[in-house]
Amino acid sequence: MIPSANTPPSGYLVPPPEILAVVDAPPQPSLSFSPDRSLMLELHRPPPLPPVAELARDELKLAGLRIDAGITSRSRMGHYTALSVVKLGEGVVVPAAEAKKLGMNSSAVEVEVTGLPEGCGINFVTWATDGKRIAFTVRAVDDGVGGEEDGEKSTSSSSNKKRLERGPLSLWVADVATGQARCVLENLATVLDDYAWCSDTEIVALRIPQSRGEAPKRPPVPLGPRIQDNSHAGKSQGRTFPDLLRDEHDDELFEHYCTSDIVKVDVVSGEVTALTGEGGNEGSSPSSPSPSPLHPSRLYSGISPSPDGRYLAVSWIERPFSRQFPAGRFPRVTQLWKLHTKSSDGKEEPLGAFAAEVAKLPLADDIPIAMDSVRKGPRSLGWRADKDACMYWIEAQDGGDPNVEVRRRKVGSFFVFFRFFLFHFFSFTFFLSFSAHAFPIQFQPLVTQVDPRDIVYSWEADDAAAFAASPEGKGVYPPSSKSSSSPLAPLRIAETKLRCGGFAWGDEDLALLYESRYKDRRSITWAFSPGEAEKEARAGR
Repeated sequence: MIPSANTPPSGYLVPPPEILAVVDAPPQPSLSFSPDRSLMLELHRPPPLPPVAELARDELKLAGLRIDAGITSRSRMGHYTALSVVKLGEGVVVPAAEAKKLGMNSSAVEVEVTGLPEGCGINFVTWATDGKRIAFTVRAVDDGVGGEEDGEKSTSSSSNKKRLERGPLSLWVADVATGQARCVLENLATVLDDYAWCSDTEIVALRIPQSRGEAPKRPPVPLGPRIQDNSHAGKSQGRTFPDLLRDEHDDELFEHYCTSDIVKVDVVSGEVTALTGEGGNEGSSPSSPSPSPLHPSRLYSGISPSPDGRYLAVSWIERPFSRQFPAGRFPRVTQLWKLHTKSSDGKEEPLGAFAAEVAKLPLADDIPIAMDSVRKGPRSLGWRADKDACMYWIEAQDGGDPNVEVRRRKVGSFFVFFRFFLFHFFSFTFFLSFSAHAFPIQFQPLVTQVDPRDIVYSWEADDAAAFAASPEGKGVYPPSSKSSSSPLAPLRIAETKLRCGGFAWGDEDLALLYESRYKDRRSITWAFSPGEAEKEARAGR
């Protein structure tokens, strides 16, 4: 067929320059402030619409995650294009560079981060605890000009810097004073988590195992039928989730791309020390020493150093996986490992030595579909910001179901029955007057909501390690439902009638606790003293 004059051209059409200038106008930079609030980091962003080449990349849909296999990270991530540090002062206007062009910010000091590869994307930007360094990840991004997929290396006409090849993310650190950046670790595994500062000069990060080979390939012939087992006769509600695991091959792919090692990086010397990897002991504990590294490669889903850098909270995912639920509901273990600690005799302990097991959660296949439903067992585990090394977590007392109602108390049941009797035989007005004077007991219905619905626990890491090493602890977390008279056991510091939504930690005299109920959109914020709560919990033992 011969195309006519009205036949549209093939390929994508470009709008007029006036519209293109509006659509591709770079947005305002994001801002991040140093810990002491004396410096401001400008994170410059690209145009809001990504190139088609970036959107067209293949992505793996596994366990509710969408993974870019080429970079071992989440697919279709946004990114920053450049970083600059600005010293805060009176009348500072951002963006600082644009403000200077307009004759503003004449006294503002701006330091651009330099030394980065051309055409790179910046993600996961964080400040060091002392505010002297900035850490971030670098990866190749496709600007639509091509050359990445076939391994070509292009150069800019205005620079001799080589274009970054597409591959796993790398960890970079920049000096705030000079802006000079350098790579400190390559081959990051950032599907489940990325990295965290554990001191002013040290970082713990997840790295792709050095022994990882090629991704498993799907067998040309199915190995068997897809079987779903409900022999335990359990009945539970379930939502519909996208991108779930479908068969054993998906299980293998999920393990391949989510398995990682934990390493500690000294950003000054560049020394990299492995906490996990080949030769690691699957059952490492204080009573079963093993050669370094102490732990094997796993599906590590979280690494969080304590504020003082002496402990590391580590979480990982375990089998069995599920075909009905995403990765967030898979079995999960959380342990405390030791960093930079010494034993009682003054000897340096191995890096990553086991301290305590905080939680061991099974597959969460019974969470109701109602709003405010949560997982059974410890949830929202984290470090208290007001202490050097103290963990906290929340546990539901209603089995995670906000619709559960239980009988709260039996005392006064006779008076309750008698008042119901009066209600049926007297007028409403007379009943209220008579009840208020004759029966000062507060009216209680026979069935009420759970009270408390959530309990908040706090546990000093040193106490956890000592408890785990004691005969009572036996190396694992003591169930909160069973009271313990041990002075090393977790402390019960707060209770909520609604669903606890988290904390904002200040100091030992002030913290904010949030609780809410979706059903009637009720939300409450409490101010309380964590220090006083701990004293009361210890006195109540």
